[in-house]
Amino acid sequence: MSSGDDESKIPSPTTSFDEYQLSLQSAAVSAIKSSMGLPKDISYHRSLDRKFGKRLDACSDRILTLTSRLLDFAQSSSVAESGPHVARSGDKGKRRLENEEDVVDSFHSLVVDVMDQLLERSDACLDELMGRIKPPAIPIKPQPQPQTTSKSAKMKSRLDPALLHASHLPKPQHLFRPPVDNTNTAIPWQPVLTKKYHGRSLTEIQSGSHPYQDEITQLSPPAHYLSPPSSPSTPIAFEASPPLIHISHVSQLPSLLEALKQTTDFAVDLEHHTYRSFSGFVCLMQISTRTQDWIIECLDPEIRVELVQLNEVFTDPNIVKVFHGAESDIIWLQRDFSIYVVNYFDTHHATHVLNFPKHSLASLLEMYCDFIPDKRYQRADWRIRPLPEEMLLYARSDTHFLLYIYDHLRTALLAQRTPPPQPLQHSPIIEVLKRSSETALRNYVRETYDAADGSGPGGWGALVRKWNGSLDMGGVHGVVFKAIHAWRDAVAREEDESTRYVLPNLHILRLAERPPKDLPTLLSHFQPVPPIVRVRSLELLDVIKDAVKRAETQQPVPEVEMVSAVDVQTKDISLRLVGTVDRVASSGLWDRSISNNMATSSSLLGSMSATPMSGATYISHKSSLFGSMSITQVQDLSADKRYCDVMARIHSKLIIAPTPPIKIPDVASATVMDLDIVEEDSSAAAVAEIPFIPPAQRQSAIKADPDANDVIVVVGQRQKKRKRKEKGKEVAGSGASSESTPSKKLKDQNADAVKMEAIEPFDFDSAPNILDQPKPTAAPVKRKRQRGADAAVQYGNFGAPPRNMSEVKGGNQSHTFR
Repeated sequence: MSSGDDESKIPSPTTSFDEYQLSLQSAAVSAIKSSMGLPKDISYHRSLDRKFGKRLDACSDRILTLTSRLLDFAQSSSVAESGPHVARSGDKGKRRLENEEDVVDSFHSLVVDVMDQLLERSDACLDELMGRIKPPAIPIKPQPQPQTTSKSAKMKSRLDPALLHASHLPKPQHLFRPPVDNTNTAIPWQPVLTKKYHGRSLTEIQSGSHPYQDEITQLSPPAHYLSPPSSPSTPIAFEASPPLIHISHVSQLPSLLEALKQTTDFAVDLEHHTYRSFSGFVCLMQISTRTQDWIIECLDPEIRVELVQLNEVFTDPNIVKVFHGAESDIIWLQRDFSIYVVNYFDTHHATHVLNFPKHSLASLLEMYCDFIPDKRYQRADWRIRPLPEEMLLYARSDTHFLLYIYDHLRTALLAQRTPPPQPLQHSPIIEVLKRSSETALRNYVRETYDAADGSGPGGWGALVRKWNGSLDMGGVHGVVFKAIHAWRDAVAREEDESTRYVLPNLHILRLAERPPKDLPTLLSHFQPVPPIVRVRSLELLDVIKDAVKRAETQQPVPEVEMVSAVDVQTKDISLRLVGTVDRVASSGLWDRSISNNMATSSSLLGSMSATPMSGATYISHKSSLFGSMSITQVQDLSADKRYCDVMARIHSKLIIAPTPPIKIPDVASATVMDLDIVEEDSSAAAVAEIPFIPPAQRQSAIKADPDANDVIVVVGQRQKKRKRKEKGKEVAGSGASSESTPSKKLKDQNADAVKMEAIEPFDFDSAPNILDQPKPTAAPVKRKRQRGADAAVQYGNFGAPPRNMSEVKGGNQSHTFR
């Protein structure tokens, strides 16, 4: 326990911190040693000595008071840094240590947590002192944000819908001079140039070419471009920089032009709007030098016409124009103001040459300036007038720090240059200049629409490739898709609206997949209905109906059967008959002495030599189609493997039924037109084919043939021939037999007569045919029903119970009672 004299000897931490730290550590060590020397049964000693108990209570109160004061000081300093609006976890309830119970119950929350926060703050301060944490070069005072819930914080990250799309604004492009031209024409666009600065005259420029092509390709970089800056200037905060100059009248342009002529470099950026215009237009232009920022009002019709005079500085090869990602800015400057750029440095190309992991302007601002822009305003509607303060700050930040970033990137590019033996054209900074020049050579071309093949940036071909061919472009859906897409392009040009404002791409796909047939079905595809579609819905419905009708009336494309090359050649064989026959044998068609008339050339086998053919051939020497023909021997193709394969394929596809041979009469005295073919009797040459007759067309009975042989065939019995006796003999025989045994013979005779009358000739037509009978099916097997007393009653599909093997056999059963 230290006294008042000991406290006076404690050094001051402000004057001698090292001595104060040593005394603090020694005091802490002595206090810990003293506490460890106290006995465990201190309550027992306290009950024995009253003075010891009073001194112990006084020391405990002093320690608790000092601890509470330290905790209050640490908590108050934390609240002062975090702000009074930050609520801490220990603000509720008791914040002091008053007795032993508080130490036991709240030691972790009141002491340990506060010590952890103090240690974390100490680490952060040491890192800042050692240079591990770099303070921001531009002090930005953050505005205190009120405590918000998770839902309100999520909504805060979104931009106000009124800033995203101001639907109530009139179209400023209606006041532009010359008027906006959205016609779909292939006439090349011409810039409005009254004078060409720093180059050849306008009369030497060909129509449709870049006016400054030679100046850009033959550019030699200025000396200050290839030399590193002595010391990159520190970026100036918005509060310390001169006030922003807002050019809203054409009379302010000459002062801007004079200020830019006095500089060696300046930064440029544009703000563009495309949602409520077909081609889009520039709304704002930001220009910054190292000391001043300008914002030009590009929606003013008079300013838009006079901005062409900025070509005097934009085409000056001695002034470096700094852009970031100017692929679109170069085109917009040409289209809206006829401004061309010569000798510009693109920081986006520099990040690629330096192999930076990120290439956006926001990443460069955060890396070099510790400034984080609010990129939500990038998608804002820049037609809003007057512009809110936040949008002006965002537009100004795009060029305010760009020259400072340009100096750092130029220094990094020059540092990567190898020693002088390497040519200058291979250095990284020349590579950036080369890429920037290629971007500056871009020339604005009017966008045209090709409805046939869908080419171009606004054609339907890009959407088909994006959807990966999910739509069948050859059927009804494809015709409807092309018709709707062409209608949207025509309406967007007429109304001067963007195509996505007239009809989004997703709705085109839905309408093409399910073409509506009436107006309610058409409007049901949209939620909500686009304004242009609501006004011109009947026109869109007529376009869809005409496309469906046109697609349905088209002739369907026949399906092509996939065949092999050999089959195609076989079907295309064209034979040219060149020979005739000098004689035909009178014995018939199948005379082996007749020669066969064959082709001497074909598309499959080519020309064939007239060599004798082995074997017999059969041809006719005259025909009603070809007339008289001379004999020509043809090549024997039976040994040609390819020919045999082709003929085997043809014969395998043919089904030939047996037919009787045909007799060809002698045509020696007959003319070509009088040649008749007479069919011979089929029974004389070959057995005729028995055709299949359905049962309904068959005759049910066979008529008796008087010339048939008197023989009866008994079907189903032992076959034996029985001859009918003549009537005279039958009567005589019966009389003779009646004399011997009249009763027995009469009985046998009557029985035979009954049998003969019962036997009828077999009718083959009425008999069942194997072709008429259906496929026999297996007859269901009937289970023999179990009888007797032991038969079990079965329910459903359950089987019979097992047999009781302990039951006595039948031999031991008693049959006393029946």
